[in-house]
Amino acid sequence: MWCPSLLLALSCLRGPPVVESELTGTNPPDSGETQGTWSDGTDNVGRCPGSYNVYSDKDYGLLEGCEVIDGSVTLYSGITSTEPLGDVSVIHGTLSVLGTPISVFEGVSGLEAVGGLLISDNPLLVGLDGFEGLETVSLNLQIRHNPRLATVDGFESLTVVPGQLDVSGNDALTSIRGLSSVTEVGELALLSNDALEDASGLNGLSSVAASVSLSGVSDSALEGLSSLTVVGGDLDLSFSSVASVQGLSALQTVSGSLLIEHNADLIALDGLSSLMSIGADLVLLENVSLTDISALDGLSELGGAVVATGNVRLCESEILGLASRLDVVAVSDRNEICP
Repeated sequence: MWCPSLLLALSCLRGPPVVESELTGTNPPDSGETQGTWSDGTDNVGRCPGSYNVYSDKDYGLLEGCEVIDGSVTLYSGITSTEPLGDVSVIHGTLSVLGTPISVFEGVSGLEAVGGLLISDNPLLVGLDGFEGLETVSLNLQIRHNPRLATVDGFESLTVVPGQLDVSGNDALTSIRGLSSVTEVGELALLSNDALEDASGLNGLSSVAASVSLSGVSDSALEGLSSLTVVGGDLDLSFSSVASVQGLSALQTVSGSLLIEHNADLIALDGLSSLMSIGADLVLLENVSLTDISALDGLSELGGAVVATGNVRLCESEILGLASRLDVVAVSDRNEICP
Protein backbone atom coordinates (compact mmCIF):
# COMPACT_ATOMS: atom_id res chain seq x y z
CA MET A 1 0.00 0.00 0.00
CA TRP A 2 1.37 3.46 -0.96
CA CYS A 3 0.66 6.36 1.45
CA PRO A 4 0.88 9.98 0.17
CA SER A 5 2.61 11.28 3.27
CA LEU A 6 4.15 10.23 6.54
CA LEU A 7 1.26 11.89 8.41
CA LEU A 8 -1.19 9.54 6.76
CA ALA A 9 0.94 6.44 7.17
CA LEU A 10 -0.71 5.29 10.39
CA SER A 11 -4.24 5.60 9.01
CA CYS A 12 -3.16 3.75 5.86
CA LEU A 13 -1.79 0.92 7.92
CA ARG A 14 -5.01 0.74 9.92
CA GLY A 15 -7.04 0.47 6.75
CA PRO A 16 -10.45 2.02 6.03
CA PRO A 17 -12.67 3.07 8.94
CA VAL A 18 -15.20 0.56 10.27
CA VAL A 19 -18.78 1.53 9.53
CA GLU A 20 -21.14 0.71 12.36
CA SER A 21 -24.44 -1.02 11.77
CA GLU A 22 -27.46 1.22 12.23
CA LEU A 23 -29.25 -1.46 14.22
CA THR A 24 -26.61 -3.10 16.38
CA GLY A 25 -23.53 -0.91 16.51
CA THR A 26 -21.47 -3.79 15.13
CA ASN A 27 -19.83 -4.34 11.78
CA PRO A 28 -22.34 -4.62 8.94
CA PRO A 29 -22.78 -8.02 7.28
CA ASP A 30 -20.46 -9.15 4.55
CA SER A 31 -22.29 -8.98 1.23
CA GLY A 32 -20.57 -12.14 0.02
CA GLU A 33 -18.55 -10.25 -2.57
CA THR A 34 -15.35 -9.91 -0.53
CA GLN A 35 -13.01 -12.87 -0.89
CA GLY A 36 -10.62 -14.10 1.80
CA THR A 37 -10.59 -16.03 5.04
CA TRP A 38 -11.32 -15.37 8.69
CA SER A 39 -8.69 -15.74 11.38
CA ASP A 40 -9.97 -19.25 12.08
CA GLY A 41 -9.18 -20.21 8.50
CA THR A 42 -12.77 -20.42 7.27
CA ASP A 43 -14.02 -18.77 4.10
CA ASN A 44 -15.69 -15.41 4.72
CA VAL A 45 -17.97 -15.51 1.68
CA GLY A 46 -21.51 -15.09 2.96
CA ARG A 47 -20.39 -14.94 6.59
CA CYS A 48 -21.62 -11.99 8.64
CA PRO A 49 -20.14 -10.79 11.95
CA GLY A 50 -22.13 -9.36 14.84
CA SER A 51 -25.74 -9.56 15.96
CA TYR A 52 -28.76 -8.00 14.26
CA ASN A 53 -32.04 -6.56 15.52
CA VAL A 54 -34.71 -6.54 12.80
CA TYR A 55 -37.44 -4.10 13.77
CA SER A 56 -39.16 -3.95 10.37
CA ASP A 57 -38.95 -5.57 6.95
CA LYS A 58 -36.58 -2.91 5.63
CA ASP A 59 -34.02 -3.91 8.24
CA TYR A 60 -33.62 -7.28 6.56
CA GLY A 61 -31.35 -5.38 4.17
CA LEU A 62 -28.58 -5.70 6.73
CA LEU A 63 -28.71 -9.46 6.29
CA GLU A 64 -28.54 -9.46 2.50
CA GLY A 65 -26.06 -12.06 1.31
CA CYS A 66 -25.69 -13.60 4.78
CA GLU A 67 -25.48 -17.36 4.91
CA VAL A 68 -23.69 -17.74 8.25
CA ILE A 69 -24.28 -15.20 11.05
CA ASP A 70 -21.77 -15.20 13.88
CA GLY A 71 -24.06 -13.50 16.39
CA SER A 72 -27.78 -13.48 17.12
CA VAL A 73 -30.81 -12.35 15.13
CA THR A 74 -33.87 -10.88 16.85
CA LEU A 75 -37.11 -10.27 14.95
CA TYR A 76 -39.56 -7.76 16.41
CA SER A 77 -43.19 -6.72 15.90
CA GLY A 78 -42.59 -4.59 12.79
CA ILE A 79 -41.79 -7.50 10.49
CA THR A 80 -44.45 -9.16 8.32
CA SER A 81 -42.54 -12.26 7.14
CA THR A 82 -39.52 -14.44 7.80
CA GLU A 83 -39.00 -15.12 4.10
CA PRO A 84 -35.97 -12.77 3.83
CA LEU A 85 -34.05 -15.24 6.01
CA GLY A 86 -34.10 -17.71 3.12
CA ASP A 87 -30.35 -17.56 2.45
CA VAL A 88 -29.33 -18.10 6.08
CA SER A 89 -28.19 -21.61 6.98
CA VAL A 90 -26.40 -21.01 10.31
CA ILE A 91 -26.94 -18.56 13.19
CA HIS A 92 -24.30 -19.09 15.85
CA GLY A 93 -26.24 -17.04 18.39
CA THR A 94 -29.96 -17.17 19.16
CA LEU A 95 -32.74 -16.63 16.66
CA SER A 96 -35.44 -14.82 18.64
CA VAL A 97 -38.92 -14.18 17.24
CA LEU A 98 -40.64 -11.84 19.67
CA GLY A 99 -44.15 -10.39 19.44
CA THR A 100 -44.35 -10.52 15.65
CA PRO A 101 -47.61 -10.62 13.63
CA ILE A 102 -46.57 -13.66 11.56
CA SER A 103 -48.90 -16.68 11.45
CA VAL A 104 -46.45 -19.13 9.87
CA PHE A 105 -42.72 -19.35 9.25
CA GLU A 106 -41.69 -18.88 5.63
CA GLY A 107 -38.27 -19.08 4.07
CA VAL A 108 -36.53 -20.79 6.99
CA SER A 109 -36.40 -24.32 5.60
CA GLY A 110 -32.72 -23.83 4.73
CA LEU A 111 -31.81 -23.04 8.33
CA GLU A 112 -29.65 -25.94 9.55
CA ALA A 113 -28.15 -24.78 12.85
CA VAL A 114 -28.76 -22.17 15.54
CA GLY A 115 -27.19 -21.48 18.90
CA GLY A 116 -30.66 -21.13 20.37
CA LEU A 117 -34.25 -20.64 19.21
CA LEU A 118 -36.74 -18.48 21.13
CA ILE A 119 -40.29 -18.11 19.79
CA SER A 120 -42.33 -16.01 22.20
CA ASP A 121 -45.46 -13.85 22.42
CA ASN A 122 -46.48 -14.07 18.76
CA PRO A 123 -50.27 -13.53 18.91
CA LEU A 124 -51.16 -14.85 15.42
CA LEU A 125 -48.74 -17.77 15.15
CA VAL A 126 -50.60 -21.05 14.47
CA GLY A 127 -47.81 -23.47 13.52
CA LEU A 128 -44.07 -24.01 13.35
CA ASP A 129 -43.88 -25.77 9.99
CA GLY A 130 -40.84 -24.51 8.16
CA PHE A 131 -38.02 -25.66 10.42
CA GLU A 132 -37.73 -29.07 8.72
CA GLY A 133 -34.07 -28.50 7.91
CA LEU A 134 -33.03 -27.55 11.44
CA GLU A 135 -30.62 -30.22 12.67
CA THR A 136 -28.70 -28.47 15.44
CA VAL A 137 -29.69 -26.33 18.42
CA SER A 138 -26.57 -25.74 20.49
CA LEU A 139 -28.33 -24.53 23.63
CA ASN A 140 -32.03 -23.75 24.23
CA LEU A 141 -35.27 -24.33 22.33
CA GLN A 142 -37.97 -22.18 23.91
CA ILE A 143 -41.56 -21.87 22.67
CA ARG A 144 -43.51 -19.59 24.99
CA HIS A 145 -46.79 -17.70 25.21
CA ASN A 146 -48.02 -18.02 21.64
CA PRO A 147 -51.79 -18.04 22.29
CA ARG A 148 -52.95 -19.49 18.92
CA LEU A 149 -50.19 -22.03 18.42
CA ALA A 150 -51.93 -25.40 17.98
CA THR A 151 -49.09 -27.81 17.19
CA VAL A 152 -45.32 -27.99 17.41
CA ASP A 153 -44.44 -29.54 14.05
CA GLY A 154 -41.53 -28.96 11.73
CA PHE A 155 -38.64 -30.19 13.89
CA GLU A 156 -38.31 -33.63 12.34
CA SER A 157 -34.54 -33.26 11.85
CA LEU A 158 -33.79 -32.15 15.41
CA THR A 159 -32.51 -34.86 17.78
CA VAL A 160 -30.67 -33.09 20.61
CA VAL A 161 -31.35 -29.96 22.69
CA PRO A 162 -28.33 -29.64 25.03
CA GLY A 163 -29.86 -26.80 27.02
CA GLN A 164 -33.48 -26.18 27.94
CA LEU A 165 -36.45 -27.47 25.99
CA ASP A 166 -39.20 -25.14 27.19
CA VAL A 167 -42.77 -25.33 25.88
CA SER A 168 -44.86 -23.08 28.12
CA GLY A 169 -47.95 -20.89 28.21
CA ASN A 170 -49.27 -21.76 24.75
CA ASP A 171 -53.01 -21.77 25.47
CA ALA A 172 -54.23 -23.47 22.26
CA LEU A 173 -51.46 -26.05 21.98
CA THR A 174 -52.88 -29.58 21.66
CA SER A 175 -49.87 -31.56 20.40
CA ILE A 176 -46.08 -31.55 20.51
CA ARG A 177 -45.80 -34.61 18.29
CA GLY A 178 -43.38 -32.72 16.06
CA LEU A 179 -40.63 -33.15 18.66
CA SER A 180 -40.66 -36.93 18.28
CA SER A 181 -37.10 -37.05 16.87
CA VAL A 182 -35.65 -35.45 20.02
CA THR A 183 -33.90 -38.04 22.18
CA GLU A 184 -31.70 -35.88 24.45
CA VAL A 185 -32.37 -32.64 26.34
CA GLY A 186 -30.48 -30.86 29.07
CA GLU A 187 -33.56 -29.54 30.88
CA LEU A 188 -37.29 -29.90 30.27
CA ALA A 189 -40.06 -27.44 31.09
CA LEU A 190 -43.65 -28.21 30.10
CA LEU A 191 -45.75 -25.55 31.79
CA SER A 192 -49.31 -24.21 31.52
CA ASN A 193 -50.25 -25.44 28.07
CA ASP A 194 -53.90 -25.78 29.07
CA ALA A 195 -55.16 -27.65 25.99
CA LEU A 196 -52.24 -30.05 25.63
CA GLU A 197 -53.36 -33.68 25.37
CA ASP A 198 -50.74 -35.24 23.10
CA ALA A 199 -47.18 -35.06 24.39
CA SER A 200 -46.11 -38.20 22.53
CA GLY A 201 -43.37 -36.13 20.91
CA LEU A 202 -41.42 -36.68 24.14
CA ASN A 203 -41.56 -40.47 23.97
CA GLY A 204 -37.98 -40.58 22.70
CA LEU A 205 -36.63 -39.14 25.95
CA SER A 206 -35.11 -41.74 28.25
CA SER A 207 -33.15 -39.27 30.36
CA VAL A 208 -32.95 -35.55 31.10
CA ALA A 209 -29.57 -34.23 32.23
CA ALA A 210 -30.89 -31.59 34.64
CA SER A 211 -34.36 -30.69 35.93
CA VAL A 212 -37.86 -31.54 34.70
CA SER A 213 -40.66 -29.06 35.47
CA LEU A 214 -44.25 -30.06 34.71
CA SER A 215 -47.20 -27.83 35.48
CA GLY A 216 -50.77 -27.84 34.21
CA VAL A 217 -50.39 -31.25 32.54
CA SER A 218 -53.13 -33.85 32.08
CA ASP A 219 -52.92 -37.64 32.47
CA SER A 220 -52.72 -38.06 28.71
CA ALA A 221 -49.99 -35.45 28.36
CA LEU A 222 -47.98 -37.08 31.14
CA GLU A 223 -48.02 -40.29 29.09
CA GLY A 224 -45.59 -38.54 26.76
CA LEU A 225 -42.87 -39.21 29.33
CA SER A 226 -43.46 -42.95 29.45
CA SER A 227 -39.86 -43.69 28.38
CA LEU A 228 -38.21 -41.42 30.95
CA THR A 229 -35.96 -43.37 33.33
CA VAL A 230 -33.48 -40.82 34.71
CA VAL A 231 -33.80 -37.18 35.77
CA GLY A 232 -30.44 -35.57 36.55
CA GLY A 233 -31.87 -32.78 38.72
CA ASP A 234 -35.22 -32.03 40.36
CA LEU A 235 -38.52 -33.35 39.06
CA ASP A 236 -41.41 -31.00 39.88
CA LEU A 237 -45.02 -31.95 39.09
CA SER A 238 -47.43 -29.22 40.14
CA PHE A 239 -50.85 -27.64 39.57
CA SER A 240 -51.86 -30.47 37.25
CA SER A 241 -55.12 -32.34 36.66
CA VAL A 242 -53.58 -35.80 36.94
CA ALA A 243 -55.34 -38.50 38.98
CA SER A 244 -52.23 -40.69 38.99
CA VAL A 245 -48.67 -40.55 37.68
CA GLN A 246 -48.86 -43.57 35.39
CA GLY A 247 -47.06 -41.59 32.71
CA LEU A 248 -43.88 -41.83 34.80
CA SER A 249 -43.98 -45.62 35.04
CA ALA A 250 -40.43 -46.06 33.67
CA LEU A 251 -38.82 -43.59 36.08
CA GLN A 252 -36.04 -45.13 38.17
CA THR A 253 -33.81 -42.27 39.35
CA VAL A 254 -34.27 -38.62 40.32
CA SER A 255 -30.88 -37.17 41.25
CA GLY A 256 -32.36 -34.06 42.87
CA SER A 257 -35.65 -33.67 44.72
CA LEU A 258 -39.00 -35.14 43.70
CA LEU A 259 -41.65 -32.49 44.27
CA ILE A 260 -45.34 -33.29 43.83
CA GLU A 261 -47.33 -30.18 44.68
CA HIS A 262 -50.82 -28.69 44.42
CA ASN A 263 -52.32 -31.47 42.29
CA ALA A 264 -55.94 -31.37 43.46
CA ASP A 265 -57.12 -34.52 41.63
CA LEU A 266 -54.16 -36.75 42.47
CA ILE A 267 -55.37 -39.76 44.45
CA ALA A 268 -52.40 -42.15 44.34
CA LEU A 269 -48.79 -42.26 43.24
CA ASP A 270 -49.43 -45.26 41.00
CA GLY A 271 -46.83 -45.13 38.28
CA LEU A 272 -43.83 -44.61 40.57
CA SER A 273 -43.36 -48.28 41.40
CA SER A 274 -40.11 -48.40 39.37
CA LEU A 275 -38.58 -45.48 41.28
CA MET A 276 -35.59 -46.66 43.29
CA SER A 277 -33.57 -43.54 44.11
CA ILE A 278 -34.15 -39.88 44.98
CA GLY A 279 -30.98 -37.88 45.56
CA ALA A 280 -32.47 -35.15 47.76
CA ASP A 281 -35.95 -34.59 49.28
CA LEU A 282 -39.32 -36.15 48.62
CA VAL A 283 -41.84 -33.31 48.85
CA LEU A 284 -45.60 -33.90 48.87
CA LEU A 285 -47.38 -30.56 49.23
CA GLU A 286 -51.08 -29.65 49.14
CA ASN A 287 -52.30 -32.66 47.18
CA VAL A 288 -55.72 -32.55 48.81
CA SER A 289 -57.07 -35.82 47.33
CA LEU A 290 -53.95 -37.93 47.87
CA THR A 291 -54.57 -41.04 49.98
CA ASP A 292 -52.11 -43.65 48.73
CA ILE A 293 -48.31 -43.51 48.43
CA SER A 294 -47.74 -47.26 48.45
CA ALA A 295 -46.27 -47.09 44.94
CA LEU A 296 -43.11 -45.82 46.66
CA ASP A 297 -42.54 -49.19 48.34
CA GLY A 298 -39.76 -49.88 45.84
CA LEU A 299 -37.88 -46.71 46.80
CA SER A 300 -34.61 -47.81 48.40
CA GLU A 301 -32.60 -44.59 48.59
CA LEU A 302 -33.58 -41.07 49.69
CA GLY A 303 -30.84 -38.51 50.14
CA GLY A 304 -32.94 -35.97 52.04
CA ALA A 305 -36.17 -35.86 54.06
CA VAL A 306 -39.78 -36.81 53.51
CA VAL A 307 -41.70 -33.53 53.59
CA ALA A 308 -45.48 -33.92 53.46
CA THR A 309 -47.80 -31.05 54.32
CA GLY A 310 -51.31 -30.06 53.28
CA ASN A 311 -52.22 -33.57 52.08
CA VAL A 312 -55.40 -33.62 54.17
CA ARG A 313 -56.50 -37.18 53.28
CA LEU A 314 -53.14 -38.87 53.61
CA CYS A 315 -52.59 -40.92 56.76
CA GLU A 316 -49.59 -39.80 58.76
CA SER A 317 -48.74 -43.44 59.30
CA GLU A 318 -48.00 -43.66 55.56
CA ILE A 319 -45.56 -40.78 55.83
CA LEU A 320 -43.86 -41.95 59.02
CA GLY A 321 -43.64 -45.51 57.77
CA LEU A 322 -41.89 -44.47 54.57
CA ALA A 323 -39.43 -42.23 56.45
CA SER A 324 -38.70 -44.95 59.01
CA ARG A 325 -38.04 -47.57 56.36
CA LEU A 326 -35.58 -45.26 54.57
CA ASP A 327 -34.08 -44.01 57.86
CA VAL A 328 -34.68 -40.33 57.08
CA VAL A 329 -36.42 -37.41 58.78
CA ALA A 330 -40.14 -36.90 58.24
CA VAL A 331 -41.74 -33.46 58.25
CA SER A 332 -45.53 -33.56 58.43
CA ASP A 333 -48.41 -31.39 59.58
CA ARG A 334 -50.73 -34.38 60.17
CA ASN A 335 -51.41 -35.16 63.82
CA GLU A 336 -53.50 -38.31 63.58
CA ILE A 337 -51.95 -41.65 62.68
CA CYS A 338 -54.84 -42.49 60.39
CA PRO A 339 -58.35 -41.05 59.92
